[in-house]
Amino acid sequence: MCQPFILFSRPIQLKLVTKSAKRVIIALLKDYTLKKLLLLFTVLLSISAYAQNMSIKATLIDTISEMPVRNAIGMVIRVKDSVLLDFKRSDKYGNLSFDLPIDTVRLEVKHPDYGTYTSFFFGSATNSSFEINPLALSEKSTGIEEVVIFANKNPIYYRGDTLVYVADSFKVKENAVVEDLIRKLPGMSVDENGKITNQGKEIGQVLVDGDEFFGSDATIATKNLAAKGVDEVQVYEKDSEDGSDEKIQVLDLKLKDEAKKGYFGKVNLAGGLNQFKAPNTGFYEGEVLLNKYNSKQKIAIFGLAANTPKTDFNGRDMFKFGLSDGMNWGNEGDDLESYEGGDNSSTGVPQTLKAGFYLDQKLWKGGKVRLNYALSKYDVVSKSSSYSQYILTDTTYFTDENRVREESYLKNSIGVKFTQQLDSFSKIEFEPKLEFNKSSSITSSLMNFNSSDKSLTRFTDQTDSTGATGITANTSLRYTRDFRKKYRKLIARYNLALNNNSSNGFLNTIDQNAVILDTNYLFDQKKENRYNSMAHTAYINYVEPIAKKWKTEFDYEFYANNNEQRKTTFNPVAGAYTDIDSTFSNEFTTTRQQHRVGAFLIFENPKARISVGTRVRTIAIDNQNLFLDTVIKQSLTNLLPRVVLTYKFSQANRLRVQYNTGSSLPSVDQLQPVVDNSNPNFTQRGNADLKPNYSHTLSANYNMWKGLSGFYTYAGLNLTHQKDAFSTSTNYLANGQTQSQTINVDMADYLYYWGGMGIPIPKIKDFRLDINLNGNFTSTENYINSLRNVSRNTGIGIDLTFRYNGDSLNFDFGGGFDYNVPNNTLATLTNQPYTTYNFRANVDWTLPFRLFIKTDATYNINTGRTAGYNANFFIWNASIQRSFLKTGNLYFGIEAYDILNQNISNYRNVSNNVIVDERVNVIRRYFMAKLTLKFNNNHTKEVEDEWY
Repeated sequence: MCQPFILFSRPIQLKLVTKSAKRVIIALLKDYTLKKLLLLFTVLLSISAYAQNMSIKATLIDTISEMPVRNAIGMVIRVKDSVLLDFKRSDKYGNLSFDLPIDTVRLEVKHPDYGTYTSFFFGSATNSSFEINPLALSEKSTGIEEVVIFANKNPIYYRGDTLVYVADSFKVKENAVVEDLIRKLPGMSVDENGKITNQGKEIGQVLVDGDEFFGSDATIATKNLAAKGVDEVQVYEKDSEDGSDEKIQVLDLKLKDEAKKGYFGKVNLAGGLNQFKAPNTGFYEGEVLLNKYNSKQKIAIFGLAANTPKTDFNGRDMFKFGLSDGMNWGNEGDDLESYEGGDNSSTGVPQTLKAGFYLDQKLWKGGKVRLNYALSKYDVVSKSSSYSQYILTDTTYFTDENRVREESYLKNSIGVKFTQQLDSFSKIEFEPKLEFNKSSSITSSLMNFNSSDKSLTRFTDQTDSTGATGITANTSLRYTRDFRKKYRKLIARYNLALNNNSSNGFLNTIDQNAVILDTNYLFDQKKENRYNSMAHTAYINYVEPIAKKWKTEFDYEFYANNNEQRKTTFNPVAGAYTDIDSTFSNEFTTTRQQHRVGAFLIFENPKARISVGTRVRTIAIDNQNLFLDTVIKQSLTNLLPRVVLTYKFSQANRLRVQYNTGSSLPSVDQLQPVVDNSNPNFTQRGNADLKPNYSHTLSANYNMWKGLSGFYTYAGLNLTHQKDAFSTSTNYLANGQTQSQTINVDMADYLYYWGGMGIPIPKIKDFRLDINLNGNFTSTENYINSLRNVSRNTGIGIDLTFRYNGDSLNFDFGGGFDYNVPNNTLATLTNQPYTTYNFRANVDWTLPFRLFIKTDATYNINTGRTAGYNANFFIWNASIQRSFLKTGNLYFGIEAYDILNQNISNYRNVSNNVIVDERVNVIRRYFMAKLTLKFNNNHTKEVEDEWY
C-alpha cells in the first residue's frame, strides 16, 4: 500500500526528480498486471502535465532610499495545500528568481527591517512568466495604540515628478472654494489678486482634469469650484507652449468621480451700501455657475457681474487691447513678451462683467473636441496722487502729480482644441484660438514742478485719450508619437501667430511757467498707431535611448516673423488734423528668420537625471525705416549650452539645478528712431544701433517633506548675468523735462531667492507654524546726463504664520516685513531704506444652528517714505451666514468690508535717481446682504459632494 501513495504524491511536487521517476517506471514494467499498468499510465500523465515550468522574478527596492534590498527571504507556497515549494534569499542586487512547474502559488518576501510582501500568481500554459521590477518594500510596521484612519495614503506624495496633494486630507470650511483649499496646502499661497505660488514659484497655468477651464483665466476655477469636489491637487512642470526653454508650473485640479456626472450649480446675489448715511453708493455682486458632466461630455456656463474689490482684471492681458504698440522678443525661445502695463487691479473703482461657455465632448473612438468661449468687460475709474524726487549730481527737484483715469476694456476669446488618438502610440492635436479686443481710456493730469527749495516753477496740464482695437489669432498643430522601444519619442509642432492692433487718440498738453504764466510749450495732436505681425514656428524634437540609462535628444526649430509698425502724428490745420508731424511719425518693418539646432545627452537612473548639451542658433534680421528709406541689418550666431540636474534623495526629498543660456534682440519700439511724446515731460526715442544681449542663468530648487509629521521645507534661487544688457540713457533738461533712449550696457545681474518651512506643533493637533523668506539683489547700469550710474538694490522679506485647522474652527495669525535698500553711485540721496510691516489674523468658525462666522484683519505700517505717504492703516472685514432648507443648500448672510473705513493703496518705487511715492483710490467701507443657492441632481446636501 505504500507504493501507490508514493507514486501519487510525487507528481504533485513542484520539483520532479527525473532519476527517481525512471526507477519507479522500470519497477512497474517488471510487473505488468493490469492494475499496475493503469498506475504506470497515471504516472506518465503526471510527468507530462508538469513538464512545462513557470518563472517568477523580482528585484527588491527600499521605498525610501531606493536602494536594493539584499538577504530578504522569498518563499513560494502552493495555494491549494499550503505546501512550501521553494525559498531563496535575495542577492546583493536585490534579485530573486524561481523556476517552478505551473500552478497557482503565493509569494511571500520577508526581511527584519521591512514589512511582509505577499502576491499571488496564476500560472498557465499561456501565462508562465512573471516579473516584478521593482518590488518595493515598505518600512516595517510596529504596534501602536488605537488609531483612527482617515485616508489610505499620505496627504502629500510624489507620483513620478508630479507633486500630489490629497484634497480630503486638508480641512476646509463647509462652503469653501478651491482658493480656500489651496491656502491650506503646505508650501502654497494665494495673494489678493488670485495669483498662486507653490514653494516660492508662481503657478503659470491652472487646469481642471487636464484642460483649461473657461480659457486662461485661472480665477474662474479657483474662486468658483468647490473644494469638496476636488480629489487631488497636482503640481508639475511642463515646457512652455510658446516653444521656449522656460518651464512653467502647472496646477491641475483632479475632480472626484461624483463631480463628473449629473448637474451641479449655484446662483449668488448680493447688494449693499458703502455707508448707512446719505449720500451712499450701491455695491453689487451677481454670479451664476451651471455644470453638467457625464462620461462623454462636460458642459459649464459661467457669469459674473460685480463692482466690488473681489473681482479683478488680468493686467497681463493689457497688451492685447492695443495699448502696447510694439512687442519685445523676451527670451531665447523668441516668444512675444506680455505687456505688464495697466493699473493695479486692486485700485480704483471697478465694474466687472465676465461670462463663459465651456464644452468638452468625446467624439468617435480616440477623438475629443473642447470649445471655450469667454467674455470679459472691465471698467474702472482711478484717482491717484504721486510725489517724486529727482536727484541729479548738481541739483534736486520735485514733482507733484494728480491724475484721473477712466478705462474700459472688452475682450471676446474663442478657443477650440481637437485631439485624436491615431493609435496606441501616436496622437495629433489641432488648437486654434482667436481674440477680439477693444479698449478706451481718457486721462487727465496736473503735474507741478518744484525746485530744490520746494517752490513752484512750472506746471503741466494734460489730457490724453485713446481708443484701440486688436485681433489676435494663434493656431497650433502638434503631433506626438511614442514607439515600442522604451523612451523613444517624437514631437512635431507648427504654430502660426497673427496680431493686428490699431489705436487712435488725441493729445492735448499745455506747459506754463508758474511765475510769469508764459506758455513753455503746447501740443494739440491726433495720433494713429498701427501694428501687425505674422509669425511661423516649426519645431521637431526626437529622443533616442542608446543604453539602459542613457539617451540622446535632438531638436530643430525654424522661426520666421514679419511685422510692421506705423506711428502717425497729425497737427491741426484750420480745425482739421491733416498736417503730418515728421518728428513724431515713422513707419518701420522688420523681417526675421531663425534656425536653431540642438543636441543633448541624458543620463537617468532612479536617483538622478542629468541632461547636458547645447544649441546653435543663427538669426538674420532686416529692419527698414520707410520714412527715411534706410535699412538696418542684424545678424547673430551664438552657442546656447544648457545643463539640467535633478536628484532625488528620496521621493520626498528632491533637488533640481539648471544652467541655461539665452539671447534677446531689441524690440521694434526700442529700434524705431522716432520720438514718443505721449507724455511730453518724459519723451523716448528708439536706437537703431542696439545689439542683442546674452544671458547666463543658474536656477536651483529644493523641497522636502515628512508625510507622517507634516513637516516640510523648500528653498530656491534664480541668478542671471547679462552681457550687453538693455538699459536707458536719460538726459534731464533745465526745465525738468527728460529725454530717454534704450542703450546697451556692459552687464546686469539679477538674484532672487526664497525659502520656507512648515513646522507642526506636536502638543496641539492641527496646529502648525509656517515660515516664508524671500529676497532679491539687482545690479544694473544706466546713464544720467551722459554719466554712468550703477544701481544696486537689495530687498528681504520674512513672514511668520501660525495656523490651526480644526473641525469647526479654523484660524491663523501672523505677520511679516519687507525691507528694501536702494543704492545708486550718482544719486546717493536715493539711498534711503524703507520698510513695510504687516500683521494679520483670520477666523472661520462653524457654530451650531447652521451659523458660519468669518472675520479677518490686517494692519500695515509704512516707514521711510515721503511725509504724507508713511500711511498706517487697519483693514477689518467680517461676515455672518446661515444655511436654510432641508438640504442646507440655501445661504443668507451679511458682509462688512473695511469696517473701520481705512483702506488705501500706498507704495514706493526707487528707480535709478528717482524716488516715487504713490497713492491710488480704492473701494472703502461697504455693507452687503448676500443670498446663495446651491443645487444638484440628487437633491442632497451639496456640501457632501459639491464641486462647482
